[in-house]
Amino acid sequence: MVPLLENAVPRRILVPGGLFLLYENTRRDGESRDEWLARWDLQRPAWTAYDDADWSIMRDHVREADYPETCTDWHRLAEVTGFHEVRELFVAPTDLFRMYAMA
Repeated sequence: MVPLLENAVPRRILVPGGLFLLYENTRRDGESRDEWLARWDLQRPAWTAYDDADWSIMRDHVREADYPETCTDWHRLAEVTGFHEVRELFVAPTDLFRMYAMA
């Protein structure tokens, strides 16, 4: 389980009627992590503020630390941790990140 949602902490600390907003790396349903990482690498030309050394540091971090859930996984994780509603608010133009509102 995603550590952030373990023990339903966000659900337990929200005030009644509150929303939990989550902006996270998200794989497409049916997409493997390796496929997601390959798509992630394709965005390099758009990151013009990074020189090659900076990009390599960030890329290495992503490859070592990011294990994105799928869209379906986020909905399932929300449900098992006590959220009854999940709305997808935003999909990044690269389709690598998504924002969800959980209530």
